[in-house]
Amino acid sequence: MAESEDQQEMLKTLNCSGYPLQIAIAQAVMQQRQQGAGPGRNRWGVLYAEHAWKDPGSGDGGFLDLVLENDAQTTVLAVECKRVRDASWLFLSGSGEPASRRQAKLWLTDRMNNLGGWWDVPLDPASPQCEFCTIHGGGSKGRQTIEPVAAELVAATEALAREEGPYSVNVRMYASVIVTTASLHVARFDARAIGLSDGEIPDAEFVEVPHVRFRKQLSVHPSSQQRDADSPPGKWLAAVKEHTVFIVNAAHFVEFLAAWEIDDRSIADIQRSGLGLSVV
Repeated sequence: MAESEDQQEMLKTLNCSGYPLQIAIAQAVMQQRQQGAGPGRNRWGVLYAEHAWKDPGSGDGGFLDLVLENDAQTTVLAVECKRVRDASWLFLSGSGEPASRRQAKLWLTDRMNNLGGWWDVPLDPASPQCEFCTIHGGGSKGRQTIEPVAAELVAATEALAREEGPYSVNVRMYASVIVTTASLHVARFDARAIGLSDGEIPDAEFVEVPHVRFRKQLSVHPSSQQRDADSPPGKWLAAVKEHTVFIVNAAHFVEFLAAWEIDDRSIADIQRSGLGLSVV
């Protein structure tokens, strides 16, 4: 009996870590690949697990939980797995009505045209885009945020892209994805009704969604995109520091992968523009 209790305690310790979710996500990806669902570009494999990364500029580093690659070798997803218990992630936008977006900021590497940098690209699946998130339940008491995790993931994604740059033979796009067991809810409310005396939203509708585009200034380093002559400097500077991190509920991750599709015409537009950082 004592041995059984000890075994249960060890199992509990394992399950308190995030590793089981990471393993489950990798298994789900491999199973999807074996089943051959979808066209070639929508079949995915695990390229790396526990991949070490380091930002040569800041010296920051760590490990990417998973790095996925599609069969066409054109898209790479840097994935952070977050297992939480009895928690919901609540997303809201400044407008009070988050719009569904196809646009997202991804890293593009194109050695033939000497391109490497962050670019806005239209892609499916569309999802609500929000810039604020708070955590409900799980002992959070509404104080926790996901910004530190998202910012580190963006840095890791760029570090990975730069590391692979000298060896890339195809045009490759890199995206940042957080996969979580938390339920995802988008808040809809009247922003004009928020009281200045208490700073509270009087009423809101919460809609559960399978994935969200979390977009805000997640990097202190502006990307290489040149400023349009008609764009005010302040607006341009804010935009080039923005990044997109996809937040996906784990139960919907495989269908998210199956629906992934980048508009090839937008990549051609970037290539024709000739703007970007030199590939390292």
